Amino acid sequence: GGVLIGTSATTSYTVTGLNASTAYSFTVKAKDASNKLSDESNTLIVTTSAQPNFSITYSEGGGSSPTVSNTDLLQTNATLTASSGNFLRESEGDAASLTNGSSSLSSSERAGIESGSSLTYTFSGSTTGYSISKIDIYSTWGDDGRLKPNVTVSYSLISNPGVFIPIATATFNPTIQYAPVGIWTKSSFSLTEYDGIEALKFDFPNQQNGWVGYNEIDVTGIPSPIQISTNTNVSSLTLTSTTSIMVQNDVELTIDENTTIKDIQVKPNGKLSITGNNTISTTDGITLQSDNTG
Repeated sequence: GGVLIGTSATTSYTVTGLNASTAYSFTVKAKDASNKLSDESNTLIVTTSAQPNFSITYSEGGGSSPTVSNTDLLQTNATLTASSGNFLRESEGDAASLTNGSSSLSSSERAGIESGSSLTYTFSGSTTGYSISKIDIYSTWGDDGRLKPNVTVSYSLISNPGVFIPIATATFNPTIQYAPVGIWTKSSFSLTEYDGIEALKFDFPNQQNGWVGYNEIDVTGIPSPIQISTNTNVSSLTLTSTTSIMVQNDVELTIDENTTIKDIQVKPNGKLSITGNNTISTTDGITLQSDNTG
């Protein structure tokens, strides 16, 4: 027999505290007004999603500007929705300098960010949120006195907006101490399985000597796929040529009509059923992970 994990006075129950990438079996019993219990229901088997993973790498340079993006998500699909603190310490730039695509090391292109400041960017253009794969944070100063980055990055999900979950804190001690044109550092977050992201928050605690110069934040990502977690017919979905679909384990996606989509990915125990004489047009194809049926 199983272990009782909870009861509910309604027809729904939320299970918490599950481990990532783990299969769980659930059964339900119903109780009537006379406290008579039913037999156990059929068993529902689900597998939780993988735990998001990350790594941080650091680099530095001096005398010439680093290469930054002028087409990242913060510039094309995000808005600064919350900020607090001071971004003008010994600098002519402000928070807007962080997302203008300029790699200049001049004081007019950097934000002098004081300890305790924070910035929140909310994404737009995708109802499923974004899958973020990379975050690059650049600091710059004329010497090593206000160069050391110290930034905590957090994210919130489309499914739980406004509730931020920390990823990690980037902090780095550069070895270059002075360059005539200025010196810079780059803190690079590489992320996997960070999907459905609604917003990113950057907190700047305990900055070196009170404040540090930052000149750019670049965020790389794509719209998150629609997650198919129950047996679904494609006709119930709103699809475009930019939509991605992820078919989860132990569920089936049925396609019985002409469909145009960016791509379809099917997890190992997922199932893709294509019926009838229909055309499926994709730009990135259909990916069947190992042990699929299709």
